[in-house]
Amino acid sequence: MKPVPSLPRHRGGTWPGGIVFDSPVYTASISASGGSVLAATERIYRFAPGAARWQWGEIPEGYGDVTCVAVEPHSPGKPRCMVAATIGALHFFDDEGVTTQQLPEGYGPEVHEMIWAPRAGAEDPTMCLHLNFGDRALRLLPHDGGPLRQFEGKFWPGDRADDEPLAMASDGDRGVAYAMFDEENWELEVWTLIDFETNLFGRRIVPAPSFFTGARLAVAGRAVAVAFDHVGGVWLTRDLKEQDLVELESFREAEGVAEFDRGAVVAFEGASADAGLFVAAQETARRSIIARVDATGRVERIAELELDEAREVRLIQQMAWDDTRRTLWCAAGRAGVLGSTAPGSPVPIGEGAVVAAAS
Repeated sequence: MKPVPSLPRHRGGTWPGGIVFDSPVYTASISASGGSVLAATERIYRFAPGAARWQWGEIPEGYGDVTCVAVEPHSPGKPRCMVAATIGALHFFDDEGVTTQQLPEGYGPEVHEMIWAPRAGAEDPTMCLHLNFGDRALRLLPHDGGPLRQFEGKFWPGDRADDEPLAMASDGDRGVAYAMFDEENWELEVWTLIDFETNLFGRRIVPAPSFFTGARLAVAGRAVAVAFDHVGGVWLTRDLKEQDLVELESFREAEGVAEFDRGAVVAFEGASADAGLFVAAQETARRSIIARVDATGRVERIAELELDEAREVRLIQQMAWDDTRRTLWCAAGRAGVLGSTAPGSPVPIGEGAVVAAAS
């Protein structure tokens, strides 16, 4: 695969960027916070705050590929923590090295997604790592300085004892969202934290497609976006407490794309409810686009990616906004990592963009 970005005009400027690595390996997960960016699947890539080049390192021996990654929002005076999940284990990277912790019995073996979010329901603003196994979820309590972190479950806002999050999202602050599939009514329940101090969650419903395989969420304060896996369509609300989720018509149709292959990826441009929403979607069988939806609903494409051979899987797997570099980073499958930088900002991609990490 060789995606080629097209650089359209945007407010008198362009969103320049491109593929980061000359010889990438498959990359399906990416996370960013406070200038730290972590991406992985077959190899771990990381971009440190203030760095000019990416680093890469091998996955801890004996654990196989990384299934997902998460970067902890930085707290002053606390080491920055990045996490990579593999089959049966979590690997914590901080300033002192790597710590591996096995997943508890009865969970996994594969973590589908991870987020750092406050401990909603416990009136504790400390960021905790939340793990989604697809059919169950856990979160890790704040690290007490011991060798292992403690797990807890049953933290979601659903009103039934057997509720389990299908998808989750955090904005790196106090914006948290969960989605749960109601098979009886064939709809997706979307819950968002409205008020942290009172643990008040808002709830909205999105009709599920006839062929349901999963969904993705993005959150920025009370703003929430939903995209269903494979079948396409993107729903958005700027205030889940006051407004329903509404489908964005611009992403409803896909020319010549099989119905099962229309899934989109979503990410917000920050933690404010009026932040731009990025959508990566398949426009034709050979072309993916990345578009930005502003607070007024205006849709502008910021990149096009053409494939020079038959596509086997969706190109953009996950996206993360890097506010310090004003850059949208994308885990782009066999293309590795793709970057698109906001107009007027220095482009953090160039010659010699990646080196082997020292550890």
